[in-house]
Amino acid sequence: MKGKNVVTNILIYQMGKVGSAAIRDSLNAIGIINYQVHYLDHKKLENLTNRHEKLGMKIPPHILRSKEVLSGNVLNNRGVKIISLMRDPVARNVSAFFQNLETYFPQTPLSELDSALLIDTFITKYSHRISVDWFKNEFLPVTKIDVCANSVNKTNGCYTFNHENIDVLLIKVEANDEEKES
Repeated sequence: MKGKNVVTNILIYQMGKVGSAAIRDSLNAIGIINYQVHYLDHKKLENLTNRHEKLGMKIPPHILRSKEVLSGNVLNNRGVKIISLMRDPVARNVSAFFQNLETYFPQTPLSELDSALLIDTFITKYSHRISVDWFKNEFLPVTKIDVCANSVNKTNGCYTFNHENIDVLLIKVEANDEEKES
């Protein structure tokens, strides 16, 4: 995001590791300003910031963008458009686990990790409910839209929802490209 005072009503708001960077990059390429964020809950953002600082890690850009969205009160603007994505939970969790290996092995060089240790750590220490509960624990409290409670045709790859000033386009990552394009 270039410029500190840029305000946009387009959010790409979803859990991590579902392909949102491709959406962000596509919108940016055609000049549509947007924010790609994973969390918009103040407490969660502070906890994540503290966790990264405690581990001596750089604060990820998505956390900084989330803080910018909250400080700009974007969710209270008229005509907020949200693009959200969902992905097969197992595939998403495997991807997130490998992106965050340093969280589980902060003092171990990655070259020293073997497959048995990785599998055991993934099974016993990874929080597998993240991808299942994200919409209930993160999205619903922020948007007041319960995408899981709405009666939808589960064979569709895309859904739309709205509540007050917020319109949501929810896309299954596994949906065919023609449906996503339409």
